[in-house]
Amino acid sequence: MQIQRHAYTVTCRVEGRASVLTSRARGSRECLPNPIPRESRRLCARLTNKNRNRYLEPVPKSIRLFALLAKLPHLPLRRVAAEELGALNDQRAVAPLLALMKETDAPLRIAAANSLGQLNTAGMAVPATTPLAEAMLPLAIKGDDTQRANAIAALGALKDSVAVPMLIVLLGDVKMSFAAIEALGVNGTPQAVDAMLTVIKEGESNADFALISIGHLKERRTIPACIDAMSNGASSKYASYALSQITGEQFTTQAEWQAWWKAQGEK
Repeated sequence: MQIQRHAYTVTCRVEGRASVLTSRARGSRECLPNPIPRESRRLCARLTNKNRNRYLEPVPKSIRLFALLAKLPHLPLRRVAAEELGALNDQRAVAPLLALMKETDAPLRIAAANSLGQLNTAGMAVPATTPLAEAMLPLAIKGDDTQRANAIAALGALKDSVAVPMLIVLLGDVKMSFAAIEALGVNGTPQAVDAMLTVIKEGESNADFALISIGHLKERRTIPACIDAMSNGASSKYASYALSQITGEQFTTQAEWQAWWKAQGEK
Protein backbone atom coordinates (compact mmCIF):
# COMPACT_ATOMS: atom_id res chain seq x y z
CA MET A 1 0.00 0.00 0.00
CA GLN A 2 1.40 3.40 -0.98
CA ILE A 3 1.01 6.59 1.06
CA GLN A 4 2.15 9.57 -0.99
CA ARG A 5 2.91 13.19 -0.16
CA HIS A 6 4.10 15.19 -3.16
CA ALA A 7 7.34 13.54 -4.39
CA TYR A 8 7.64 11.40 -1.29
CA THR A 9 6.13 7.93 -1.18
CA VAL A 10 6.01 5.37 1.60
CA THR A 11 5.05 1.84 0.63
CA CYS A 12 4.12 -0.69 3.30
CA ARG A 13 3.75 -4.36 2.56
CA VAL A 14 3.88 -7.64 4.42
CA GLU A 15 6.14 -10.44 3.22
CA GLY A 16 5.51 -13.60 5.16
CA ARG A 17 5.88 -12.61 8.78
CA ALA A 18 8.15 -9.63 8.08
CA SER A 19 6.99 -6.14 7.25
CA VAL A 20 8.95 -4.02 4.81
CA LEU A 21 8.82 -0.28 4.37
CA THR A 22 10.06 1.23 1.12
CA SER A 23 10.60 4.97 0.81
CA ARG A 24 11.01 6.95 -2.37
CA ALA A 25 12.14 10.58 -2.35
CA ARG A 26 13.47 12.86 -5.10
CA GLY A 27 13.40 10.07 -7.62
CA SER A 28 15.62 7.71 -5.64
CA ARG A 29 14.39 4.42 -4.22
CA GLU A 30 15.65 2.93 -1.01
CA CYS A 31 14.55 -0.31 0.67
CA LEU A 32 14.64 -0.16 4.42
CA PRO A 33 14.07 -2.75 7.15
CA ASN A 34 11.03 -2.66 9.43
CA PRO A 35 9.88 0.96 9.62
CA ILE A 36 12.55 3.37 10.76
CA PRO A 37 11.40 5.92 13.37
CA ARG A 38 11.55 8.90 11.01
CA GLU A 39 9.20 7.34 8.49
CA SER A 40 6.91 6.06 11.21
CA ARG A 41 6.74 9.47 12.86
CA ARG A 42 5.80 11.09 9.57
CA LEU A 43 3.06 8.58 8.95
CA CYS A 44 1.76 8.89 12.53
CA ALA A 45 1.64 12.67 12.14
CA ARG A 46 -0.43 12.38 8.98
CA LEU A 47 -2.79 9.79 10.41
CA THR A 48 -3.40 11.80 13.59
CA ASN A 49 -3.52 15.26 12.03
CA LYS A 50 -6.29 16.44 14.35
CA ASN A 51 -5.32 20.10 14.07
CA ARG A 52 -5.53 19.95 10.27
CA ASN A 53 -1.97 21.14 9.66
CA ARG A 54 -2.04 22.35 6.03
CA TYR A 55 1.45 20.96 5.47
CA LEU A 56 0.30 17.43 6.30
CA GLU A 57 -1.70 15.87 3.52
CA PRO A 58 -4.33 13.51 4.99
CA VAL A 59 -4.11 9.78 4.44
CA PRO A 60 -7.20 7.99 3.04
CA LYS A 61 -8.30 5.72 5.88
CA SER A 62 -9.35 2.15 5.24
CA ILE A 63 -9.61 -1.21 6.97
CA ARG A 64 -6.85 -2.55 4.73
CA LEU A 65 -4.46 0.25 5.71
CA PHE A 66 -4.96 -0.03 9.46
CA ALA A 67 -5.03 -3.82 9.48
CA LEU A 68 -1.62 -3.68 7.79
CA LEU A 69 -0.22 -1.02 10.12
CA ALA A 70 -1.40 -3.06 13.11
CA LYS A 71 1.09 -5.75 12.10
CA LEU A 72 4.10 -3.46 11.91
CA PRO A 73 6.61 -3.46 14.78
CA HIS A 74 6.55 0.30 15.45
CA LEU A 75 4.32 0.74 18.54
CA PRO A 76 3.09 4.31 17.91
CA LEU A 77 1.80 3.26 14.48
CA ARG A 78 0.15 0.16 15.91
CA ARG A 79 -1.60 2.21 18.60
CA VAL A 80 -2.87 4.66 15.97
CA ALA A 81 -4.11 1.70 13.92
CA ALA A 82 -5.88 0.23 16.95
CA GLU A 83 -7.67 3.52 17.63
CA GLU A 84 -8.64 4.17 14.02
CA LEU A 85 -9.97 0.66 13.38
CA GLY A 86 -12.71 1.28 15.92
CA ALA A 87 -13.71 4.56 14.32
CA LEU A 88 -14.38 2.96 10.92
CA ASN A 89 -17.46 1.01 12.15
CA ASP A 90 -16.67 -1.96 9.97
CA GLN A 91 -17.09 -5.61 10.91
CA ARG A 92 -13.77 -6.42 9.23
CA ALA A 93 -11.97 -4.42 11.94
CA VAL A 94 -12.86 -6.97 14.63
CA ALA A 95 -10.31 -9.62 13.63
CA PRO A 96 -7.20 -7.39 13.63
CA LEU A 97 -8.30 -5.80 16.90
CA LEU A 98 -8.74 -9.19 18.56
CA ALA A 99 -5.22 -10.05 17.40
CA LEU A 100 -3.90 -6.88 19.06
CA MET A 101 -5.51 -7.93 22.36
CA LYS A 102 -2.91 -10.70 22.54
CA GLU A 103 0.03 -8.27 22.50
CA THR A 104 2.16 -7.48 25.55
CA ASP A 105 2.09 -3.68 25.24
CA ALA A 106 -0.56 -2.43 27.68
CA PRO A 107 -1.49 0.85 25.87
CA LEU A 108 -1.86 -1.10 22.63
CA ARG A 109 -4.24 -3.61 24.24
CA ILE A 110 -6.22 -0.80 25.87
CA ALA A 111 -6.58 1.00 22.52
CA ALA A 112 -7.75 -2.25 20.90
CA ALA A 113 -10.27 -2.89 23.70
CA ASN A 114 -11.68 0.63 23.38
CA SER A 115 -12.09 0.17 19.64
CA LEU A 116 -13.78 -3.19 20.12
CA GLY A 117 -16.13 -1.46 22.54
CA GLN A 118 -16.91 1.18 19.90
CA LEU A 119 -17.67 -1.53 17.36
CA ASN A 120 -19.82 -3.37 19.91
CA THR A 121 -21.80 -0.18 20.55
CA ALA A 122 -22.20 0.35 16.80
CA GLY A 123 -23.81 -3.08 16.47
CA MET A 124 -20.85 -5.01 15.12
CA ALA A 125 -20.52 -8.66 16.19
CA VAL A 126 -17.74 -8.66 18.80
CA PRO A 127 -17.38 -12.19 20.23
CA ALA A 128 -16.86 -12.91 23.93
CA THR A 129 -16.66 -9.45 25.51
CA THR A 130 -16.22 -10.95 28.99
CA PRO A 131 -12.61 -12.15 28.44
CA LEU A 132 -11.80 -8.79 26.86
CA ALA A 133 -13.16 -6.93 29.89
CA GLU A 134 -11.34 -9.27 32.25
CA ALA A 135 -8.08 -8.47 30.45
CA MET A 136 -8.64 -4.78 31.22
CA LEU A 137 -9.29 -5.23 34.95
CA PRO A 138 -5.61 -5.37 36.07
CA LEU A 139 -4.76 -2.39 33.85
CA ALA A 140 -7.47 -0.31 35.54
CA ILE A 141 -5.78 -0.85 38.90
CA LYS A 142 -2.08 -0.36 38.20
CA GLY A 143 -0.05 1.87 35.94
CA ASP A 144 0.05 5.61 35.36
CA ASP A 145 -3.12 7.69 35.55
CA THR A 146 -3.53 7.96 31.78
CA GLN A 147 -3.27 4.21 31.29
CA ARG A 148 -5.69 3.52 34.12
CA ALA A 149 -8.23 6.04 32.82
CA ASN A 150 -8.04 4.53 29.33
CA ALA A 151 -8.48 1.01 30.70
CA ILE A 152 -11.50 2.16 32.73
CA ALA A 153 -12.98 3.71 29.59
CA ALA A 154 -12.50 0.38 27.82
CA LEU A 155 -14.37 -1.40 30.64
CA GLY A 156 -17.28 0.90 29.96
CA ALA A 157 -17.12 0.64 26.17
CA LEU A 158 -17.19 -3.18 26.20
CA LYS A 159 -20.59 -3.06 27.96
CA ASP A 160 -20.02 -6.25 29.94
CA SER A 161 -21.42 -6.71 33.45
CA VAL A 162 -18.19 -8.39 34.62
CA ALA A 163 -16.62 -4.91 34.74
CA VAL A 164 -19.20 -3.40 37.11
CA PRO A 165 -17.79 -4.63 40.48
CA MET A 166 -14.37 -3.19 39.64
CA LEU A 167 -15.88 0.10 38.48
CA ILE A 168 -17.80 0.32 41.77
CA VAL A 169 -14.54 -0.17 43.70
CA LEU A 170 -12.90 2.54 41.61
CA LEU A 171 -15.61 5.01 42.63
CA GLY A 172 -13.68 5.29 45.88
CA ASP A 173 -10.45 6.19 44.08
CA VAL A 174 -10.13 9.99 44.15
CA LYS A 175 -8.15 10.10 40.90
CA MET A 176 -10.33 7.65 39.00
CA SER A 177 -13.84 8.23 40.39
CA PHE A 178 -14.94 10.44 37.48
CA ALA A 179 -13.60 7.96 34.93
CA ALA A 180 -15.40 5.13 36.78
CA ILE A 181 -18.74 6.99 36.82
CA GLU A 182 -18.41 7.80 33.12
CA ALA A 183 -17.58 4.16 32.36
CA LEU A 184 -20.61 2.96 34.33
CA GLY A 185 -22.77 5.28 32.25
CA VAL A 186 -21.32 3.96 29.00
CA ASN A 187 -21.49 0.36 30.26
CA GLY A 188 -25.25 0.76 30.70
CA THR A 189 -25.91 -2.75 32.02
CA PRO A 190 -28.61 -3.09 34.72
CA GLN A 191 -25.86 -3.64 37.29
CA ALA A 192 -24.16 -0.40 36.22
CA VAL A 193 -27.41 1.53 36.49
CA ASP A 194 -28.01 0.13 39.99
CA ALA A 195 -24.51 1.22 41.02
CA MET A 196 -25.14 4.79 39.84
CA LEU A 197 -28.51 4.91 41.59
CA THR A 198 -26.75 3.98 44.84
CA VAL A 199 -24.28 6.83 44.32
CA ILE A 200 -27.16 9.27 43.73
CA LYS A 201 -29.27 8.09 46.69
CA GLU A 202 -26.33 8.25 49.09
CA GLY A 203 -25.41 11.75 47.90
CA GLU A 204 -21.78 10.90 47.29
CA SER A 205 -19.33 13.48 45.96
CA ASN A 206 -19.61 12.18 42.40
CA ALA A 207 -23.42 12.05 42.42
CA ASP A 208 -23.55 14.95 39.94
CA PHE A 209 -21.57 12.96 37.37
CA ALA A 210 -23.80 9.95 38.04
CA LEU A 211 -26.88 12.04 37.30
CA ILE A 212 -25.43 13.15 33.97
CA SER A 213 -24.67 9.54 33.03
CA ILE A 214 -28.15 8.41 34.14
CA GLY A 215 -29.65 11.08 31.90
CA HIS A 216 -27.81 9.75 28.87
CA LEU A 217 -29.10 6.21 29.52
CA LYS A 218 -32.75 7.40 29.54
CA GLU A 219 -34.09 4.63 31.77
CA ARG A 220 -37.47 5.50 33.28
CA ARG A 221 -36.87 3.44 36.41
CA THR A 222 -34.30 6.06 37.46
CA ILE A 223 -36.84 8.90 37.50
CA PRO A 224 -37.80 8.66 41.24
CA ALA A 225 -34.15 8.81 42.31
CA CYS A 226 -33.54 11.82 40.09
CA ILE A 227 -36.59 13.62 41.49
CA ASP A 228 -35.43 12.92 45.04
CA ALA A 229 -31.96 14.25 44.17
CA MET A 230 -33.50 17.66 43.41
CA SER A 231 -33.86 18.21 47.16
CA ASN A 232 -30.06 18.53 47.27
CA GLY A 233 -29.48 22.10 46.19
CA ALA A 234 -26.03 21.42 44.80
CA SER A 235 -27.27 18.55 42.63
CA SER A 236 -30.67 19.93 41.63
CA LYS A 237 -29.57 21.29 38.23
CA TYR A 238 -27.94 17.96 37.35
CA ALA A 239 -31.04 16.07 38.46
CA SER A 240 -33.22 18.37 36.37
CA TYR A 241 -30.94 17.82 33.38
CA ALA A 242 -31.16 14.05 33.81
CA LEU A 243 -34.94 14.15 34.07
CA SER A 244 -35.22 16.29 30.94
CA GLN A 245 -32.99 13.86 29.05
CA ILE A 246 -35.03 10.86 30.18
CA THR A 247 -38.51 12.28 29.73
CA GLY A 248 -38.22 15.10 27.19
CA GLU A 249 -40.07 17.36 29.64
CA GLN A 250 -38.84 20.73 30.90
CA PHE A 251 -39.61 21.55 34.53
CA THR A 252 -37.53 23.59 36.93
CA THR A 253 -38.61 22.64 40.46
CA GLN A 254 -38.89 19.40 42.38
CA ALA A 255 -42.60 20.06 43.02
CA GLU A 256 -43.29 20.33 39.29
CA TRP A 257 -41.47 17.08 38.59
CA GLN A 258 -43.29 15.32 41.43
CA ALA A 259 -46.67 16.51 40.12
CA TRP A 260 -45.83 15.38 36.59
CA TRP A 261 -44.61 11.97 37.80
CA LYS A 262 -47.78 11.49 39.85
CA ALA A 263 -49.88 12.39 36.81
CA GLN A 264 -48.02 9.73 34.84
CA GLY A 265 -49.21 7.13 37.35
CA GLU A 266 -45.63 6.80 38.67
CA LYS A 267 -44.74 4.15 36.14
